[in-house]
Amino acid sequence: MTRNLTLQCTSEIIIEDDTLLASDIVMIDYNHGMSPLPDSYLDNDLELTSGIHIGRGAWIGNNVIILGGVKIGEKSIIGAGSVVTKSIPPYSIAVGNPAHVIKQYNPSTNLWESIRTNDEVDRAASKTM
Repeated sequence: MTRNLTLQCTSEIIIEDDTLLASDIVMIDYNHGMSPLPDSYLDNDLELTSGIHIGRGAWIGNNVIILGGVKIGEKSIIGAGSVVTKSIPPYSIAVGNPAHVIKQYNPSTNLWESIRTNDEVDRAASKTM
């Protein structure tokens, strides 16, 4: 059962069917400006993004934060406590702050296989987004 789901949206947050959402998840698709010149950071214009898109059948773990401009691919898993700052390819497991892919599902072997380099992950993400 999901509890404490926070959605802060200025553009769009899309959550496709069959997505599993754990508890204490935050999704924010914008940021406050960071100029220190105004009296308060609240006086800065918002920095808008293209939104957040969570693909069909994804699983988002407890205490995950997802920032704007991110797409999480179909059937991907985001580990508990992760902060997602960039897109995650389909059929991937991502963990950490910032979240990075540690495994991808191989349909030929029906196994989750470890990722060796960030370059491999970036290439896979660019092909599927």
